[in-house]
Amino acid sequence: MAVVNKKRYNISVSYDVLADIETFQKDQHYKYLSEATVELIKLGLSTVKQEKLKAFYREQVRDKLTVVK
Repeated sequence: MAVVNKKRYNISVSYDVLADIETFQKDQHYKYLSEATVELIKLGLSTVKQEKLKAFYREQVRDKLTVVK
């Protein structure tokens, strides 16, 4: 049996959020709710990282375009 390097923990969500996760699970054909939840977390983290990177580049461009008076 393969050793899986994962940590288990519990979360509580509202019924509305649970319904959204279950819809995602069904639409994406995940067998287990936990798999769908993990994928949604990964997608959310990826979005956060992309937004931080965009903000960083916007700041870099703004700094280069700023004219000192």
